[in-house]
Amino acid sequence: MASKISWDGLSHESRIQILAETPIDQITRNYYKEGSDEEGFQQFIARETSLWSPRNVGPFKEAGDAPTKEVVLGAWRDLERSEALLELTDNSVDNWLRRTAQYPIKTASELDIYINIDRATHQLTYEDNAGGVPEERLENLVVPGFSETEPLSPTIGSYKTGGKKAIFRLATAAQITTRFWNPADSTDEAISIHLDQSWIANPTQYRFPYTYLKDKAVLQKGQTRFVLQLREEPIGGPPWFTDPDKIGKISKEFLRAYSLLLLRNPAIHIHFLDPGKPLEPYDFYSFSGTTAEGVDIMPQQVVFQLEMEHQGTMHPVKLEIVLGCRTSSGVDKDGNSGGIDLYGNDRLFLAYDQTLFAHLLPSGGSRNLIRGFINIKGPNTFIPWDTHKRHLNVDRDIINILTKHPLVVELFENWRRTYSDISRSGIVTKLISTPLPKAFDPEKHDLFIPHRTTVSLDPKKKRLVRLPKDIPVPKVKAPKKKNDSISLRLLVTTNEARALASYYRLVGDLRSIAGELGVRIKEDVLKKARAKSK
Repeated sequence: MASKISWDGLSHESRIQILAETPIDQITRNYYKEGSDEEGFQQFIARETSLWSPRNVGPFKEAGDAPTKEVVLGAWRDLERSEALLELTDNSVDNWLRRTAQYPIKTASELDIYINIDRATHQLTYEDNAGGVPEERLENLVVPGFSETEPLSPTIGSYKTGGKKAIFRLATAAQITTRFWNPADSTDEAISIHLDQSWIANPTQYRFPYTYLKDKAVLQKGQTRFVLQLREEPIGGPPWFTDPDKIGKISKEFLRAYSLLLLRNPAIHIHFLDPGKPLEPYDFYSFSGTTAEGVDIMPQQVVFQLEMEHQGTMHPVKLEIVLGCRTSSGVDKDGNSGGIDLYGNDRLFLAYDQTLFAHLLPSGGSRNLIRGFINIKGPNTFIPWDTHKRHLNVDRDIINILTKHPLVVELFENWRRTYSDISRSGIVTKLISTPLPKAFDPEKHDLFIPHRTTVSLDPKKKRLVRLPKDIPVPKVKAPKKKNDSISLRLLVTTNEARALASYYRLVGDLRSIAGELGVRIKEDVLKKARAKSK
């Protein structure tokens, strides 16, 4: 039997032709879509047919001109100051990690990033020692779309526009100097790029002037320095960088974005407005460490190893899922609350999310106990962030795996029951208030997470799959209470049970999930009844 062809590997024109000429059942016999079973693929093909009307199109032509700076000029207006600086930092981290892997001897052993502001000149200096940029690649610093970043790179930058948007967002003019550390030691020049106000304002001008520095010693080998003439913000008022609250906000955003990265990569140092003191990783999780007879709600890490397809080739991806319980059910003094954070290659892009996994977690007060994160590690093309690393792209295949694959669902279900049991215990504060003995494990350069497991996951295999039996399951033994309950019987047919399980998104053998299904029905009906009685 001939192997099936990847639907995603076809061009748009080829897919339209197949939709126009081939019945759906034959398409699903000859082709497959990554992350979809046959039924899901059939539904997808039906939607595609409805969308494109393939039988009503002729031969394709192409239109569209080369882009101008208007895209970037418009994009920076939606960029926060902190996001602009984070974009520059992302580029530095990616460049240094790439060079460290390729040329470890000809790359700085530690990455140092310095950000300073001169209040007298209103100039911001951003500086790194990530390796510098050679003359033939200066466009990487200035022109959108030019970058060494590729879709299959395990990077934290992916859209090839970040550093360029940062310049437009922050500056009215910029000088960029760089001294490339040539691995072959064949050249050693320092180059200066000048982007004046007219260049930045001109939407069609991409060519830019650059020159060799007469004294290259102003930069060390491998160093790049941005000097940005800051925009007047607010117009007519005190400069934003003189406001401690605004500076504090940027500092906190740096900590949120990079704490996990800094913790796991101790050779990376970010100095924000303090050359002598780099930012230190901060614990944004404050997991409960309660463990006693009948109780274990210490945080748990499960790393799912899988392969995903990109352009016809499979690539390894890791889904690191960490779940635990907070030590408080409210917002703490630092503004931290419940929710799930999302990372790409250790870089945070979405904090305290309570919507993506809402169907897998409890509602009401129990939701305030939830804390954890998802870290997608692998090629950046699989990470579902938007261009600003601010929102989630929910249409990506990996989101389907994270929210629907039975192994992931089972892990979340274990914790959903635990959060609900804690809420019903009558001793919530007593159960959750004990913190972990430490937030970080200095020997592992990581968070202190007592329960760690690695599990293989096949995205296509969704039936009769369960987590290994040796994986720790969180538990809460609630104290005995006076029995004032009334037993109500609910008898349903097998088909009705399947329908209810599907509605409540429960996966597994019907007999094994019957108890949990009853709890879900009870909670749902009570919620509606109480709402109606108000």
